[in-house]
Amino acid sequence: LFVTQEKQASATDYKDVLRADILEWEGPNDHFAERRILLANDTGDTIHLFHRERHHTDFKYLGELKIVSVNLKTKEPSKFVFEVLDASRADWTHDQLLAAFFLYLQVTPGEIKDDSDAVSLFARSTKKPNRAVAAKLRTFTQLDPVISTQSDKASDNVTALDKTIWDEFQNNWTGTTLMASEAYENVVGTYESAAETPLASAADAAYLYKEGESKEAIVQVRKNQYLFRKAILNSYNSTCCITGLKNERLLIASHFVPWAEDKKNRLNPENGLCLSALHDRAYDQG
Repeated sequence: LFVTQEKQASATDYKDVLRADILEWEGPNDHFAERRILLANDTGDTIHLFHRERHHTDFKYLGELKIVSVNLKTKEPSKFVFEVLDASRADWTHDQLLAAFFLYLQVTPGEIKDDSDAVSLFARSTKKPNRAVAAKLRTFTQLDPVISTQSDKASDNVTALDKTIWDEFQNNWTGTTLMASEAYENVVGTYESAAETPLASAADAAYLYKEGESKEAIVQVRKNQYLFRKAILNSYNSTCCITGLKNERLLIASHFVPWAEDKKNRLNPENGLCLSALHDRAYDQG
């Protein structure tokens, strides 16, 4: 398929839209080749996508297409949804996947798109297409029990290595997340900005800075707190779950079971809730 997203004014205005690795495509009015497309798997044909954003620019080959859904019409264009099967998507090392998993923990679902700053930075650092990075992050949403039940899945692109990373995370929240942060730093650099100092709950802070804690341990704990805070803010859409306050500077990632009492679940998002600083303090005081 040769697809032009923004067509000339004189051309038929088919609604063809490529969003990351999903192509929404309207077949021609004369329904030419529709049957061949539908029978591609049975006949051994493969469908390939050549795409350009605007007319009179060069086409770019993006990869093989897989049919996701079809809405056949007779008196108007049929509507196809394809998935672009980018070969580079499968070419991920364990460390690259760990780094991508760390990025997944930091971004909101709305940032999982091929033109977001976070995805673009990661793509440049790993020399992968933006589309392949965004697709990999969406793969993690299929494994995430919170998100996967709330969104439609075009198809199952989860690899055995993806499942391994997710299982490692489930079995060892703290260890896997720290390894993921180190992998990200090795690939891209630090994610945390100097202005984004993590805010700890009062109960956690008492443990965080207790007398006798080594400087290295404090740095490690602060990194853990940062990761946990990002995960909780993303889970709660940066909103206090009691008051609806949306100012991140006044929000705390609070632990149900305090940091010092449950090492295994320190970074488990299910052990946290997003509270305003006032309500966090009240919560810690019982």
